[in-house]
Amino acid sequence: MLFLAPNKELLLSLRMKSLIKWLLIGVLLVVLVPVLIGLVASIVIDPNEFKPQLIEVVEKNTRGSLTIDGELNWSVFPSIGVELNQVTYALPEDKDKPFASLDGVQLGVKLLPLLRLAVEADGLTINGLNLNMYTNSQGVNNWEQIFPEAKADEKSAAEDTDSGVTAGPLAVDIARIAIVDSAVTLRNDQEGSNYLLEDFNFESTDISADGDEFPLDISFNVTLSDPALTSQSTIKTRLSADIAKQLFTFSDLNADFLLAGAPFNDKKVSLNVSSTGQYNGANSSAKLEQLKLALAGVLNADMQVDASGLSGKPSFAGKLSVAEFDLNKLMSALGMEATEYASDSAMSRISFNGTLSGPANSFMLNPVNVTLDSTTMTGRMGVKNLDTSEYVFVLRGDKINIDDYSAPAEEDANVPDDQPNAALLPLAALRDLLFSAEFGFKELIAGGLNITDLDMNANGNKGLIKLNKLSAKLYEGTMNMTATVDARKDMPTTSITAKLANVQLKPLMTDFAEMDTISGVARFDAKLTTKGNSTAAFQSNLNGPITFGIDNAILTNLNADKLACQAIATARQKPFPADKEWPATTTFQKLGGTFNFVNGVGRNDDLAASLDNMRVTGNGVIDLNAETVDYQVALNISGDLEEPGEDGEKSACAINEKYRGIGWPLRCKGSLSADPGDLCGIDTKGLTKVAGQLLKAEAKSKLAEKLFGKKKEGAEGEEAEEESPEDQLKKKLFEKLF
Repeated sequence: MLFLAPNKELLLSLRMKSLIKWLLIGVLLVVLVPVLIGLVASIVIDPNEFKPQLIEVVEKNTRGSLTIDGELNWSVFPSIGVELNQVTYALPEDKDKPFASLDGVQLGVKLLPLLRLAVEADGLTINGLNLNMYTNSQGVNNWEQIFPEAKADEKSAAEDTDSGVTAGPLAVDIARIAIVDSAVTLRNDQEGSNYLLEDFNFESTDISADGDEFPLDISFNVTLSDPALTSQSTIKTRLSADIAKQLFTFSDLNADFLLAGAPFNDKKVSLNVSSTGQYNGANSSAKLEQLKLALAGVLNADMQVDASGLSGKPSFAGKLSVAEFDLNKLMSALGMEATEYASDSAMSRISFNGTLSGPANSFMLNPVNVTLDSTTMTGRMGVKNLDTSEYVFVLRGDKINIDDYSAPAEEDANVPDDQPNAALLPLAALRDLLFSAEFGFKELIAGGLNITDLDMNANGNKGLIKLNKLSAKLYEGTMNMTATVDARKDMPTTSITAKLANVQLKPLMTDFAEMDTISGVARFDAKLTTKGNSTAAFQSNLNGPITFGIDNAILTNLNADKLACQAIATARQKPFPADKEWPATTTFQKLGGTFNFVNGVGRNDDLAASLDNMRVTGNGVIDLNAETVDYQVALNISGDLEEPGEDGEKSACAINEKYRGIGWPLRCKGSLSADPGDLCGIDTKGLTKVAGQLLKAEAKSKLAEKLFGKKKEGAEGEEAEEESPEDQLKKKLFEKLF
């Protein structure tokens, strides 16, 4: 018995070892059998034998042809897979390049998970993929021509096929997907554009569909033909996809783009975008959080957006802000020439912030705040209707000096327009534009003019642009204007109605032209139409009246009495009194008239001005086409300019009764670009006619004296003797003759 006990323990130990051995053998068999089967299959079965079947399947179900020039190879461990090399797919219409080609593709499935009846893709690697995509001159995309159009009965059969089984959530995990050294060419023959995406590399690992995060790295270069532009791009982020919940997120997004090309004068410009976001397919909503944009190290923007209703009429909420920046520094960083302004500080402090809010199917910033140097504006702006792309701009500001943002003053302000036929309006852009706009400023300076309470309202509807209101106060008066531009045809038409009332001229002219030579209360009315899309066309087609007037006008540095005296002395052939001191002003009780423009030529026939001792009338033409003026003015003396001196003699320019009613002529003639002081002077030709009238009147007077004798005057305080009937008859006969 003592001998048998140890033998039992030994026997038990031997049995355990045998069991463990067989278990190990079983495990090895389970593992090795698929491997052995794979090895045997790879030896016995040549995958290249399947080439014809693979080509047949592709060509039967698509319009293209498949070519496999390389070998098909098996892989066994640690994954079962297949490798395909030198593959080309071409459509019938492909001429120069096939639609797609690739150097190689490897697809594998992990071996061990198959033992537990689970499918885990070991990876997909694509090398040297090249896609040639284009839109032909008829607007047909070649990638839409891969599959033939299904017949009506086939479509109906496909639509009627319903297994009644709802697919469960996808449970396939992929260890790695990589696309290496690939390229895409996109050509549009309609637009004449070319895009090339090359050096494309894509890699993602541990890809799952159960909500776990996995990394994604992308790098590529882009080349555009028009404009000539290149971009070196890298994108890194972490993604997650929960197919069951239709929830997709990305985090730690960091995208870097290095831009270069013609728009930047071949200077390299950096653009960085970072963000975190989410899309929820179950309720069609999305979020962008901590979105940051940095351009060229100068412009920095932050944005946060919540979007809902993306499957229908979306709504947006969130915030947008642009940090203060200097526009010229940004232009310089972008390789563009800086803009020179009248003010050195113009466009140096620009910032922007707004709140995304508004009804569904809109994208509105309301409220929005804009800072432009020392100007602050508030309001709202954005897209009112996403379906019609209707834009809305409503901004109200405190004060702004428009002149600060104009080009610096030129030394020669009379530089002619060397492109009078250049297009003024972008007709194609206006025809696509649908907008409404409102602008207002409490104080505004433009052209040197001080304007207050400016209010403007305009709208555009596919080429029909209307300025519904432009009103303001200036120099104790008011301004009102409306206008319409119809750009729906190649020959646009324009109509303008403008009115100025009760405007004080002296401060206006002082601010506008640094000229204080005229004062008074001005009024102005215009109702004009024109057509065309150039300065020359605007001028040559200008039609309508312009009425102007000045009450209580005073001209300084000009004495109309002196000009009249010069004309009278010349006509009477008397020396002009050089030692006479003349007042430096001319006062008009009323001054006004109307210019009627017909095809760019404005004619005035009713200029009228009333002075203390004379009345001024005028007529003439302003020709905008020839840019000339020819204007005649007549000074009609109504009272003596000078009383007799101490010696009883009147001066050379004294007016007596017979000279009253004579229109003493002045003329303004020449180029509109000439100095106004050089345009006007005595009209010598007209003065010759006046001299003839005076000689005729003198001869008439002397003849009358011979016929009737001198007029008899009564004693002081007594009436003159009444003319005899004979004298009256002679006088009437004389008047009939002369």
